[in-house]
Amino acid sequence: MAETVLRSNAFPTSPPVIPVAMLNRLARERLEAAFPLCWVAGEVSNISRAASGHVYFSLKDAAAQVRCVMFRSRAQVLGWQLENGQQIEARVLVTLYEARGDFQLNVEAARRGGVGNLYEQFLRRKEKLEAEGLFASAGKRALPAF
Repeated sequence: MAETVLRSNAFPTSPPVIPVAMLNRLARERLEAAFPLCWVAGEVSNISRAASGHVYFSLKDAAAQVRCVMFRSRAQVLGWQLENGQQIEARVLVTLYEARGDFQLNVEAARRGGVGNLYEQFLRRKEKLEAEGLFASAGKRALPAF
């Protein structure tokens, strides 16, 4: 009790202390209110399909990336498979996963936009290196023992 009195007397204008769970809930509510369903364009990467049927991936461009989840019910009606490197436009709910405090997009729908530019650059670079023989088995050397 003395600590509470000391705290309130020492900093009379300090904001209230709130638990992490409340902070995350308030942040999620504000995000969802500020960004109603919207469309976001980017390239699919780091795709992972869970046993539950949910699809987890990142949506990225040259400057940034964001984690995404497409729940099973949405993934089942998509009509095509999301793959790494695809350029898509996703209809999303911007939210915060409260348990971990992770900013993410809940994907409600998606439409194809072609192969992503970053993936195309990767494939061109890979082809160039293959043409130089850098992936050939004959040119590989054993790693030195440490």
